[in-house]
Amino acid sequence: MMHSRIYLPSGELLSDVDLESLKGYVQDSRCVIWLDLDSPTTEEVDLVGLLLGITHLTLEDVTKQGQRAKIESYDRYLYMVMHGMRLEEPDGHLALPELDLILGLNYVLSVHYEPMDNVLQHRQITETTASVMSRGADFLLYALVDGLVDSYFPVLDSMDDLIDELEDIIVGRTEDGVLARIFRVKRDVVSLRKVISPQIEVFSQLTNRTYHQIKEEHIIYFRDVHDHLIRAFEVIDSYRDLMTGALDAYLSTVSNRLNSVMKRLTLIATIFMPITFVTGVFGMNFGYAPQVVWDNGTLFWFSLAGMAIITAVQLLYFRMQGWI
Repeated sequence: MMHSRIYLPSGELLSDVDLESLKGYVQDSRCVIWLDLDSPTTEEVDLVGLLLGITHLTLEDVTKQGQRAKIESYDRYLYMVMHGMRLEEPDGHLALPELDLILGLNYVLSVHYEPMDNVLQHRQITETTASVMSRGADFLLYALVDGLVDSYFPVLDSMDDLIDELEDIIVGRTEDGVLARIFRVKRDVVSLRKVISPQIEVFSQLTNRTYHQIKEEHIIYFRDVHDHLIRAFEVIDSYRDLMTGALDAYLSTVSNRLNSVMKRLTLIATIFMPITFVTGVFGMNFGYAPQVVWDNGTLFWFSLAGMAIITAVQLLYFRMQGWI
């Protein structure tokens, strides 16, 4: 579905105009146009591409999702690929929807195949939208990418809470499924790093090269987005270190608890070892055993008392050594 917002030189903001009127506004350099394609069909992408004069190579990249974050400069426009970030409910699965952005002299085209809250927020007809579009298409591009990058930090905060929860579980108790959760978070952190890293390169190019579609006085705003991306990247790097430490701590905790169990089992086996020896001696099947022939019934109780004394001495020794 295509949504359109047109800011006229008179200050009026139009929405969702018909295609014939849109052609006239595109040719008027005084107008600022924003076309948002939400889950478009191939025919809609081709139609808008023909209207704006976008090459088939760019349209092919827009249609085929899964692109790496990048920026490409053409004679009439800039093509950017960005990615959003959100945690899906209820399992907390990390989603990284792609957002394709094309900047011309008087228009911005955004294409996405999944709902994106920051795009929807700017698409609403408000004074803020009119104020942003009144400053030009390049400032509208800045507003879209700035909102996109700002949406990263609530997700990162949620991941921070999740990591804290995992650390508490690892230290306090070992539950089934903890290892799977650790590897899932590690995989999400790796995915985030793969998304953020190329976007830093994109905005590094935007702030260090001259593109005729971006006004000189607006470059400073893209530098601000670049700084936010660096901060997000540093947070993600810290999460990677935390998860590596959490995995090591989990494996160490499991190993220590296994050693504790084996220690207890060894102590039990050691306690029964002399008792088993005594009962084994008395239980041997010899035809003549003096302790049996001459016993008047007291030897049995002496044997039990001796085994109890041996066990008590063993327990006292283990306690003195700090083993129990």
